[in-house]
Amino acid sequence: MNQPVQPPAKISTIGKTLMINVMLFSGFIILLTTALSLYLRYQEELREVDRQIRQVAITQSEGIKNALWKLDDSELHVFLDSALRLRDVSYLSLERPGDKTITAGEQPTSSYISQEFPLFIEQEGKNLNLGTLSVVATLSGVYSRLLDQLDIMLMTNAITVFSVSAFIFFFVQGTITKHLYRIAGYTQRIDPDKRQPPLTLGRTGKKQNRSDELSALVRSINTMQENLNNSYKALRNSEQRLIDFSEAASDWLWEMDETLRYKYVSDRFYTISGLTPESFLGLTQQDLNVTRVDKDEWQDHLTKLAERRPFRDFAFATTRSDGLEQWIRLSGVPIQDDDGNFAGYRGTGTDITGEMRAREEAVETTLRFLDAIENVSDGIAFWSSDGKFALCNGIFRTQAGPAAH
Repeated sequence: MNQPVQPPAKISTIGKTLMINVMLFSGFIILLTTALSLYLRYQEELREVDRQIRQVAITQSEGIKNALWKLDDSELHVFLDSALRLRDVSYLSLERPGDKTITAGEQPTSSYISQEFPLFIEQEGKNLNLGTLSVVATLSGVYSRLLDQLDIMLMTNAITVFSVSAFIFFFVQGTITKHLYRIAGYTQRIDPDKRQPPLTLGRTGKKQNRSDELSALVRSINTMQENLNNSYKALRNSEQRLIDFSEAASDWLWEMDETLRYKYVSDRFYTISGLTPESFLGLTQQDLNVTRVDKDEWQDHLTKLAERRPFRDFAFATTRSDGLEQWIRLSGVPIQDDDGNFAGYRGTGTDITGEMRAREEAVETTLRFLDAIENVSDGIAFWSSDGKFALCNGIFRTQAGPAAH
């Protein structure tokens, strides 16, 4: 019996699995692209920091050298403070030979880049060392901007991935999953003995004649159902024809399992034997109530069964439930399963009770006839139609002498 198809879940398994896989894969790709983007942006930010440091050296060095030459500390502070207006420059120091160091800004303790620029001025063809300018740029601003960019990138990418995944889910749900449930329900209702209307996808409008993988599957299922119905009908007709033949004759069909026990006998046997399936099925040949059988034939029959060889016209007598004797003749062949293993026997049986009774009556009649002619007082002899001597009684043999032999 076919199990009923479970109704579609609120979220189909295929759609849910596909959406999760899309999100996981997209998330992985997003992480890679985001990491690459952040790395490239980080390199760009480092170049920008380096540009700012060099900008200090280019734009402020001349003014600082003039102020150093004039020993004007207030002017030096003006130049240093103006350099601090650059976005990432956080600290400058000016170290003069043999003099105190002038600083501006706050020295970062970690994550910074620093460069030193020696300051020279030319006097009378000689370069005089005025000091060394150190420019320090902090990377905290770089990290902060990268984090802000990361938040924006993750947010926008998450919205994109979720939107695409939701679209894929509803698209699969509407174009594939609902049709798969329809196909599953239809195939579970297929009955080889009952023809049902062809499967359709329930599409309407222009979609009704669409040719795609689902429509190809539907055509295959409809063809399969048609072939299955036709095959089952042919099989049923063949079985009925065989049953009709066996019922019209005195024969019946039987089958043994791999342990040589009867597991099937056609109804004809129960009709002529008076037995029931409950009392017969499961019996072996040795379990049958055999009353008369040739001992050599019986042993040969059991040997063939043990060696799994075919046998033909094995005859024996049993006692029916009503006490009457019944003669049976069996023929059978060994069968194998799909793996080639011995699976038992199949064959036919015939009720030969009438034949055996007629044979016994003929023998009995012959014996009575012979006894009758032996008891008459005259000599009696018989010749065949072609003039050959056939039979005589004892008196005739005495009278005729050697001619009676």
